[in-house]
Amino acid sequence: MIDRYEQLVTLRYLENLLRSGANAEKYRAIRVFLGESGESLGVGLPEILSPAQLNEELAALDARWEALRALIQGRLLALRGTRPDRIERNLRAIAAALDLNTRDRALLGLLVRHRIGGAIDSLFDALGAGPEHPMGRLYSALQALLGFSRADVIRRLAFSAPLLSGGLVQRSAGELRVLGRLLWAVQTASIAKTDAAEHLLGKPVGADLRWEDFDHVAADRDQIELILRQATVRPTKGIQILL
Repeated sequence: MIDRYEQLVTLRYLENLLRSGANAEKYRAIRVFLGESGESLGVGLPEILSPAQLNEELAALDARWEALRALIQGRLLALRGTRPDRIERNLRAIAAALDLNTRDRALLGLLVRHRIGGAIDSLFDALGAGPEHPMGRLYSALQALLGFSRADVIRRLAFSAPLLSGGLVQRSAGELRVLGRLLWAVQTASIAKTDAAEHLLGKPVGADLRWEDFDHVAADRDQIELILRQATVRPTKGIQILL
């Protein structure tokens, strides 16, 4: 049985998928997914979704869509108030430390749970959005499961956007990857906002050199100190120093 918080998260994604509109492809994907994982989510595959009904007219499909939504909403009501799991608590601490907004945190959370595996990974496979499929399929799945517009998903996964520019997510060769250290940390550690950077980057390396060791380049050293000091006084996002 999937733990209660993961049930809650997965069913919220399914609810968003249902809201994104009925079509035969989504209908088949949800039927396959619930056939494999429904009992673990507390929502068994209902008779109304029997394979014999897959070729019905869309009007009949809409009625079944609403019936399934009612089942999921009932289970969500039963799970209301469930305490966040370790992954969610750690993601919230990292998002707070890195000043990610609510939507970036939601997108990161879905990508993390997808890469960890389990029920949500199976849901992506049912939607035809696994790693062997084109990137467009993954974007469509993210859009539907989060309830975002496609433009919003694309914008948040641009190289200049916080998730990619901050290194939490990498995009290359038609694939999205989540930072390996992040995947490890959210599953094994207990992260606080104050130590999130250490979990992602490791402990700071101690200084081996003293200030006086740079006396032979004192002018350059002092100029760099001034630049860094001024940058830390203001909320500067980043600086570039050409040596």
